[in-house]
Amino acid sequence: KTRQFYELLTERAGQAPGVERAALTQNPPLGLDNSGDVAFVPEGFQMPRDRERFRAPMDTVDEGFFPTMGIGIVSGRGFRATDTAEAPRVAVVNERFAKHYWPNADAVGKRFRLENAAGTPVEIIGVAQTIKYRDSFDRGIDFVYLPLRQHPVARMVLLLKSSDDPVQLLQPVKSIV
Repeated sequence: KTRQFYELLTERAGQAPGVERAALTQNPPLGLDNSGDVAFVPEGFQMPRDRERFRAPMDTVDEGFFPTMGIGIVSGRGFRATDTAEAPRVAVVNERFAKHYWPNADAVGKRFRLENAAGTPVEIIGVAQTIKYRDSFDRGIDFVYLPLRQHPVARMVLLLKSSDDPVQLLQPVKSIV
């Protein structure tokens, strides 16, 4: 029911007058909540002796997130509606993450495993621009985006890009909800 609610919400909100795009995120950039994090082991990466895994901040987003937020995909692609629970696991990482773990190669097509070296494999399908995510003073941090259809969460935030005064969207969006 939760998945169905959010799918209908973004579809209907995206059709509201003045809305150019609609998207979902678990924790919007520069939002009040601290984003979650993901434990991972990059394939082909020599782990330090004192570490079994790395951790990076992450967000769960839908396929409309990158275009709605104006975050460019510099290599590969963003998420699609076909990146479902039945499809192979995928992720988008930011440029800083890609350069950190694969400094001399394109990260698209590379994989990491969730939790530990034997965990679920996840293929990097895209590299997004590095943005300020936690606060306006950060200089960029490694960041992982997971698709909502493969990483469902119960609480999401609706993002709308408007061509008009966004205050005019309050009542129509309240009615949709």
